[in-house]
Amino acid sequence: MAKKLHVLKNGTQYDIDLYADTADITDSFPNSKYGKIKVDGNQYYFPINTKLKDVVGGDTPLRIKYNGTIYQVNNHSDQFISVNNPYNITVTVNLTYPDGKTGSITNGGSITVPHGTAFNASYKVPDDYNDGGINMTSGNVTRKTDIIIGDAKVIEYSHWVHDNSSGYFDIPNWVRVLKIKPDRWDAYYIPFYMNQARTTSVRYELDNYKRIWIEANDGNRGNFMEDSSKSPFAEGNARNDNDHVTFYWSREINKVPSTQWRGHIGSYGGGKNSRPYNSGWQF
Repeated sequence: MAKKLHVLKNGTQYDIDLYADTADITDSFPNSKYGKIKVDGNQYYFPINTKLKDVVGGDTPLRIKYNGTIYQVNNHSDQFISVNNPYNITVTVNLTYPDGKTGSITNGGSITVPHGTAFNASYKVPDDYNDGGINMTSGNVTRKTDIIIGDAKVIEYSHWVHDNSSGYFDIPNWVRVLKIKPDRWDAYYIPFYMNQARTTSVRYELDNYKRIWIEANDGNRGNFMEDSSKSPFAEGNARNDNDHVTFYWSREINKVPSTQWRGHIGSYGGGKNSRPYNSGWQF
């Protein structure tokens, strides 16, 4: 919008917005159209409507007749505002209309509003995700307005361990699934319900062959899949000899379904020199 058309009647001036693009004239009334006018050799458009009174875009005394139908020329066009639906982000766009009334739209919403409507956009990025950014947070709707928020980008955490080693590392208590990547294997997933552990400290062991062993270091090891009082424990011969291993966890890894987990509930036990009998996840 670059110019205005001024109409004077009975001492009152009415200003009519002229638009360079018909896309900016988005009246919500079903019979709305636009008129055309040339100014300084350039084509402009103005909003008109078959409703002759109480138009949201603002009444003026100017009328035009086209194909037998009388239209009111409006001060402004109603305008279109929308917000996209970014992945894993909650969005709220609060609206304040020129008459003081309020409204809002949320994820994926769109609405036609009066010209000049004020908006304020806010959004929440969940824990363990990076902010995808937003193209605008506030302003007034004076033309088609699209609020765009980038998708939340998950943060993937990891811990690398050396072959034939043992030790400890911390895993948050929101972890439900681990991704394991040996050097020369494809990555795979196992359940590891840290919410059942009394600590975030995890003990691991890689022997000098193919074995991987991991458990919450709280002395409460057991069949954590069937008994929610037990802490996570898992083991498996699931790497090549001499492979180092990286453990990964994230909020998205947590969503990997059980149909994609490697292994099953199992148990081990042995002679008097072996570790005590325990159930856990065998992979």
